[in-house]
Amino acid sequence: MRKAEEDLDACKTAAEAEYLPFRALVGNAMAEGETFDALIERYSVYAEKNTEGFKGYPFHPGSGNWDERMRDAAAALGAEGDLSAPVYVNGGIYLICRMEDVVCGEYQPDAETLEELKENLLLQKQAEQLDELIAGWKQDVNVVIDISELKMPAAY
Repeated sequence: MRKAEEDLDACKTAAEAEYLPFRALVGNAMAEGETFDALIERYSVYAEKNTEGFKGYPFHPGSGNWDERMRDAAAALGAEGDLSAPVYVNGGIYLICRMEDVVCGEYQPDAETLEELKENLLLQKQAEQLDELIAGWKQDVNVVIDISELKMPAAY
């Protein structure tokens, strides 16, 4: 395991040597007025870079579906146009740019989502009521479970 960790550290060091100057190049180009979108077109190997109207990924600091390193780097960006240091994750090496703040407003679920929410809430409330009934029944009947009497099933 130690050898694998050393190899990983060596790869990260080599990647940093290559990508830190690239980050400076991107940062300088943005400082000179070039847009991040134009830089993505020029340098990204990501297939989505060519998606018409692609505005990046919505982000919230509490997002649980992001790699922690990506989430921390995105959360550290303070103002629109801020650029992260290279972020090393299993899927590659990324530069993250804060594009814009979007105020989402109140969430308005569609009819299908409302039905699903109602069904889930009903199932949850039914399970809670069943648990209460069983707990009351156990107390009323004075149920005692003696694990010394439990027998292990025969091996398959």
